[in-house]
Amino acid sequence: MDGGPLSFTQEDGTTNYVSAHQSAISADGGVVAFVSAAQNLLASGGNGREQIYTWTRASGAIQRASATPSGVETDGRNHGPTLSGDGRFISFVSESDLRTGASTPFAFATWLKDRTTGEVWRVGDIWSSVRYTPYDRNPVVSRSGRYVAYSHLYDAPEHGHFRARRWDRLRNADVEVHANAFSEFAPWMSADGSRIVLLASTRDSAAIADLPTEPSAAMHARINFQPAAATVPAGYLADAGQVFAARGNGFSYGWRQANAYVVDRNDARSPDQRYDTLAGLNPANQPTMIWEIAVPNGEYAVFVACGDPTYPDYTTYALAVEGVQAVSGRTNIYARWLTGMVDVVVSDGRLTLTSGGYNGKICFLDIYRLSGTPPPSGFTADINFQPAASPAPTGYAVDSGLVFGARGNGLSYGWSGSLSALTRDRNSTRSPDQRYDTLILTQANGANGVWEIAVPNGRYQVRVVGGDPSFYDANFRLNVEGTLALSGTVSSASPWREATVQVQVGDGRLTLNNGAGSVNSKLSFIEIDQLP
Repeated sequence: MDGGPLSFTQEDGTTNYVSAHQSAISADGGVVAFVSAAQNLLASGGNGREQIYTWTRASGAIQRASATPSGVETDGRNHGPTLSGDGRFISFVSESDLRTGASTPFAFATWLKDRTTGEVWRVGDIWSSVRYTPYDRNPVVSRSGRYVAYSHLYDAPEHGHFRARRWDRLRNADVEVHANAFSEFAPWMSADGSRIVLLASTRDSAAIADLPTEPSAAMHARINFQPAAATVPAGYLADAGQVFAARGNGFSYGWRQANAYVVDRNDARSPDQRYDTLAGLNPANQPTMIWEIAVPNGEYAVFVACGDPTYPDYTTYALAVEGVQAVSGRTNIYARWLTGMVDVVVSDGRLTLTSGGYNGKICFLDIYRLSGTPPPSGFTADINFQPAASPAPTGYAVDSGLVFGARGNGLSYGWSGSLSALTRDRNSTRSPDQRYDTLILTQANGANGVWEIAVPNGRYQVRVVGGDPSFYDANFRLNVEGTLALSGTVSSASPWREATVQVQVGDGRLTLNNGAGSVNSKLSFIEIDQLP
């Protein structure tokens, strides 16, 4: 649909018509996305700007996709929606920063949003916006929601040219795809993200680019280099320059020798906190600095960001990960950051970064464990929190709020006190599946439940999800074995919180408890895997 009226039925049964255009539909036919400036699609109204909306066929629900994770409507224009195969992920171009809702110098940047969790990603090379305002077009998302192909305007708009790129959500990295033409557009991508059709302006023809699809990856750890007192970016662990040791957050990492050069610039040119904080790679009288993190042996993908928003000149980089050069070159006032991503193999239990160059600084790194490495072994358990009589999700054991004990399914788990009266099954059309629709109230009626499961001692990867599709009154401070996992509030736009952490169990029980500041915590489900 390029443009025209859209009809929908309101809650009172009346039919309304609005102008809409640029529609897209998910491969399973369950979700439709469209652009509209109408102010009567939602009860909250609208600001008259072109917004992205989704309509879910099963429930008839209309939601605004062009909103921040907390539900703030964007104040810039939005266009070009595209959906993953099941409609969970949506990509589009926006004048606004989807993290705040405000218009930004990014101009028309490409964004990806998880409609289930509300999480948003700025697609592509965000640091290039320091020099020129980028102008993106034609986003296309793969069936799984992992890849986004898009066209990116390079150099200044008055003499710039488009290049097609493909971005990988799991690796937070993208590659250029081109056919040696002046301007190229990416109007189509195969379902698995492996093939992109380019329209080359100087050739007046189409070209096909075949790209390798990467092996599946799982986030292992995200480290931000910063002063201890600085704000830690969401989802990251802080490194404040200490010598290698157990950090008390489930990981052991640090420097071969103490690094006193850790800075928070508070520079307005930084895209976000990750790029604003840094640690020195070549402090005075220390030409080579080495940083390490303990990891299981195997293959990893490592994304590294280096640079300095305030003092980018007179800096050269030669940073290696496990001996493989990841970041190299010089920064300047036009390119204040450099990034790199490499695949490496760890065989000694430590992933190692070694610095070279002159006056370098590291901002953050993302570490992914790739498929082909030893999978989780030993103990495993998936538990869904729900009323005893509710249907259990396939593959999940049920926790219905009973006190800790043997459950008759080979597992022993439960609560410090009975919470059986505090389980819920919402039967909400907003829930992606039964796991998100059921929950247990861990702090209602004066309760403050502690949950445990008997496990062999060892290291575990734990994914925990909490929230409520119907009531958005939780403030999470949930610990797994003393490591903060779920943190923050929820909203109608983002009803659930989710986190994956790695922890060490030494007493035969893996423990979940609410930390200080937790209010009305609700758990949906947990997935537990023992690591090699």
